[in-house]
Amino acid sequence: MNHNDESYATILLASNIRPDREELAEPLTALEWHSLRSRLRKRSMRMSDLIGMDMSALAMRLELTQDEAYRAFLLLSRTLPMSICLEKLAMRGIDIVTYSQQDYPHLLRKRLGDSAPPMLYYSGRPEIFKQDAIAILGTRRVKGEIRDRIVSLIDMAIKAGYTIVIDATPDMSGLVQSEVTARHGRYIEVLPGELGNRIEIPDITAAIACGYANIVSMEHPDKPNSLESAQARNKMIYALVQAAFIFGAENNRGAVWHGANENLKKRWCQRFYVWENPAHEGNMTLIRRGATPFKDITPELFSQMRSLWAADASEQMSMFDNETPL
Repeated sequence: MNHNDESYATILLASNIRPDREELAEPLTALEWHSLRSRLRKRSMRMSDLIGMDMSALAMRLELTQDEAYRAFLLLSRTLPMSICLEKLAMRGIDIVTYSQQDYPHLLRKRLGDSAPPMLYYSGRPEIFKQDAIAILGTRRVKGEIRDRIVSLIDMAIKAGYTIVIDATPDMSGLVQSEVTARHGRYIEVLPGELGNRIEIPDITAAIACGYANIVSMEHPDKPNSLESAQARNKMIYALVQAAFIFGAENNRGAVWHGANENLKKRWCQRFYVWENPAHEGNMTLIRRGATPFKDITPELFSQMRSLWAADASEQMSMFDNETPL
């Protein structure tokens, strides 16, 4: 992807060159970047206007403190090492999409507000971000009855044109990947880190090459997984989809459980379904807290669900169709 000055300014401000080395200035967090964006909009300025400014101009034009201006100046001055970094990432098949670009997932803007990531690292086709999507999440063990239900849901979703969004939970992610690619569908895998290692797995490399997969992360591709990153990843999963389905959650344990409970509070994704099975105590707790239970998803029921999601999408479009990101 070609990055214009607007996009490049965001990359300079919000990304690490290497996550294993301390830099002179810490990149801006999502909240800090959105705060800066708000300042710029009030002054009819753009991110690209900051490139080439000295400290005094940054402090005066944006009413920044000396420390804030110095930090921004250091970050914006990394043009040479950042260009080299981007070239190395591109050689590995990794690109960046920023908040201001058309390929950035629009639902992240609408649902996450000032906590939406300023940029995303990804490997795959960015067009996949534009497709309607559902999330399939849950248990590490996908055998027997639960496997059959998941495969049936995947089949109905792919036939209806939905992308499947997953995390990297063992067994579950492998099942979804194999079933989606066998049906020539599309999936997005959202990672809390280590994107660079993930895309080197042969099956995933092949899926990316064939246009079936988009592997995405808010974190630098070489940054290790962390609890903080996993929590940020969870909200991104729910914000990307029209509906989310959970097939197995452990009470008070694991990323699936914590992400589901956070979504119940924040409601990034309104259509939130949990398999009603007393053998999964965590599932029953989520249902008691407000998740919609399901047992068998027939084609008729899936069609009814799709009608609800389509109505949700139309309502969101009417609310935000005049907004242009800067």
